Formats: sequence, structure tokens, C-alpha cells
Amino acid sequence: MLKDNLSVRFAENDTVIPNFELKFPKADTDIYSIENSVTVNLAGRFLQRLNINMENVESILGEKVD
Repeated sequence: MLKDNLSVRFAENDTVIPNFELKFPKADTDIYSIENSVTVNLAGRFLQRLNINMENVESILGEKVD
């Protein structure tokens, strides 16, 4: 799945919400969006992109990704 650059959705067992989706950049516009992200203030809560590396993904998945 990861080798094919497909998106992966994570959630607690037997739940749908909350969840998050991990997507890999596939186009130049995706890379631009990552490199030029902004912080959003939503009623005093701040949202920003996360820096995720393969080591973190492997830790979440519990397996080595080639």
C-alpha cells in the first residue's frame, strides 16, 4: 500500500472519529502546499501541518516500510 503511494487512514480500533489520513505528495502542487503551509487559528486552536517521516510511519504501522 505505501509502496504504491496510496493514502492511509488511522483511527482507534472500533471507531471512525477521530481519525486522520496520511497522503503522499503526487504532484508539484502537493509539494508546494507542503513547503508553503500556513498555521490556521480556529477559535483559539491552532492547526498546522505535521512533519512526518518514514520512521514515524513505521512506528505507527508497526512494520518496516521499504
